[in-house]
Amino acid sequence: MTDVTARFASYRECVRHVWNAHVRPKEPGVPSVRLCEAFATVRRELLDAIVLAPLGVDLAEAADMSRRFVVVPKLHHMPILLNRSVPAAGYWDYPVTSVEKPAVRLGFLGFFDWDDYGSIDLQYVRVVVEDINGRSSPIDGRHGLVEWSSIEVELAPGSAATSPRL
Repeated sequence: MTDVTARFASYRECVRHVWNAHVRPKEPGVPSVRLCEAFATVRRELLDAIVLAPLGVDLAEAADMSRRFVVVPKLHHMPILLNRSVPAAGYWDYPVTSVEKPAVRLGFLGFFDWDDYGSIDLQYVRVVVEDINGRSSPIDGRHGLVEWSSIEVELAPGSAATSPRL
């Protein structure tokens, strides 16, 4: 697998800066739907420009990010906040609170922040638990939150459509 952590770090920093410095409303309150939709488009385009296109991954085919990008814990035991239900809802309090490397396979879903409307840090990565040592597990398919600083991101084998431009 190819380590693409630096590309995701660049994308994360760019999204944070653009939102916090230029897009986030300075007045209190919830931003308009139009503003949120426009910024979602900006995020997709930044993802394509900074991460996907240089790796030869087509934006249209990147809908299933979790199959293309694998989240790898830096440490043997990694804390994780797991969603209590499948499909995921608003509670991150499932009783399992850590996963072990290399037993777990986590798919990348995106960056996460508790507050989408204020100043964002994107401290967390939203993942999906895809495999635990090839066995069925009660956490299979659950979404989780892991700290950005505790992971690396790798491009899954066969995910690039063309030769990557690293």
